[in-house]
Amino acid sequence: MNGAVARATAVPSFNRGQLPESVYVYQEVADHIAARITHGELPVHTRLPRREVLAAEYGVSVPTLKLALKMLQGWGLVKTLPSKGTYVERRSRLMDDERQAPR
Repeated sequence: MNGAVARATAVPSFNRGQLPESVYVYQEVADHIAARITHGELPVHTRLPRREVLAAEYGVSVPTLKLALKMLQGWGLVKTLPSKGTYVERRSRLMDDERQAPR
């Protein structure tokens, strides 16, 4: 039973070009990484693979991946520390809003 639940909430594999042509590739990559963070596949405080490794994983150039990481930083999902790497900051803004909501 748990296996079925895990599969139902798993993030689908990344396939470039699934979104409309008006969406940039870096946006597709950022959205996919954000989904992985939101679904717990990339837990808080996890260090992301090096940019070159992530770029190869997504089949994009390093500059494209850097743009995706900038988007994720803007959303507050990751933080890049010089000479240390990029780390998951939080799962989603929704979770932060839920924690701050009065009970």
